Amino acid sequence: MGRDTRFRARAIILCLASLALFLITGDGAAQVLFNAPAYYTVGTSPRDVAAGDLNGDGWIDLAVVNEFPGTVSVLLNSGDGTFGPASSYTVGLAPLAVKIATMDPDIYPDIVTSNSSSNTVSVLLNNGDGTFGTPANYPVGSTPWGIIAEDLNGDGANDVAVVNRDSGNFTVLVNNGKGALAQSGTYSASGAYIKPSWLAAGRFGTDEYPDIVVVKNYHNLYFTASYIQLFENDGSGGFVTGPTIDISGTSGTATTPLAEDFDGDGDVDIAVSGFVVNSNKLAMFLNNGDGTFAGPEFYSAGLSGGRACTGDFDFDHDLDVAISKEGVYDATFTSALSIHVGDDPMGQACADFDQDGDWDVAVAVLGENAVAVAASNEDPTGVDDNGSADFGVAVKLHQNRPNPFGAGTALAFDLLRPSRVTLQVYDTSGRLVRTLLDDEERNEGLHETFWDGRDGAGCQVASGVYFCRAALGSDEVSTKLVLIR
Repeated sequence: MGRDTRFRARAIILCLASLALFLITGDGAAQVLFNAPAYYTVGTSPRDVAAGDLNGDGWIDLAVVNEFPGTVSVLLNSGDGTFGPASSYTVGLAPLAVKIATMDPDIYPDIVTSNSSSNTVSVLLNNGDGTFGTPANYPVGSTPWGIIAEDLNGDGANDVAVVNRDSGNFTVLVNNGKGALAQSGTYSASGAYIKPSWLAAGRFGTDEYPDIVVVKNYHNLYFTASYIQLFENDGSGGFVTGPTIDISGTSGTATTPLAEDFDGDGDVDIAVSGFVVNSNKLAMFLNNGDGTFAGPEFYSAGLSGGRACTGDFDFDHDLDVAISKEGVYDATFTSALSIHVGDDPMGQACADFDQDGDWDVAVAVLGENAVAVAASNEDPTGVDDNGSADFGVAVKLHQNRPNPFGAGTALAFDLLRPSRVTLQVYDTSGRLVRTLLDDEERNEGLHETFWDGRDGAGCQVASGVYFCRAALGSDEVSTKLVLIR
């Protein structure tokens, strides 16, 4: 296993609070300050938000699903971390979740939504400029909630899996490589009084295929309980039912599952937010390295459990967790921070919207019919005001753009003289993921290369924090990359 995996609570709480600006402190940790949120009007009852570069300008944009109009609002970044007016696109009825992922062969990210009242998944293909065509709607089970877009069968195209709450299962839709989907299987996650809700994908075992974890809750008149259930990928995009783990104690209602490498040992762990063990906590399951999990360990948050996303808010190379209505946890979690965003914060996205090298948060606020964007105003060590890491005299390695990224990211560097350059990507445990340039001759000036989020074997790597290192003889510089699928 990797580093000490005990957590000290360090929480950003997205809820009704008396102040708009708060401070995180911790043992040797950077102070993290957030500006008061900016609000952008979207449709009625926004439920979820996703972040990605939709128009190819290197800046992170937003997509928000609005439940009752049955629309998705697209807000393009103005190039400074603020957003222009929302453009609205009709999807299915009562959409609850949204993902940004590349679904067709071009490089522009598309939008996928789950529509709980029309029992469909909508795919909106990008026109290449951040506008979208008429959605294609695909039937799934009853009352779809959580959704993921991942390459589940290893063919290089992103597929879709969606939880059908009232059907008690999840459906897998396989991409034909051109952005069209077809059902390939349905997998039970039910039981008496049990309703599945949200899911996440990660490579929990030792193969390269993403597995799935589903959160499900038990409800009757007298008792509640919460569970996670694991499903192992069979290597073809089908799934073998795995164990169910109780995380409720004597009562509980879990919400978002997160599949990330939280302890930095190179394998994918699971965290679940919600009301568990009679309190509002984060449940952490650390991977033993073989797809089995230790724990859970529980960390108190306060207030009611909500949706979650991850980011390195204190620049210590550990992934933290932001939870709407609840908190942000660091990899050794400490004290809480509150950010006022309004009534009923729902889904959220964590990204560097203003490209200043630190992490910001966007929250779909149901009671405000808006998305709230709270920008961090930190200046991370080693990153200048233009977001460029400037450590060496022979080379300047710029911050990748976009960052975070999904389909791929551009890496630029400046050479002060003609040099032989090695450019490599590493994970947080120091293991080599991909060599992009191998002692290659480059002239003086600016150069750019591209990383598609795959390792040296051509397999998609898991979401998480990575490092790009440029080496010129004895001179080495590095910058941090954040991959979100």
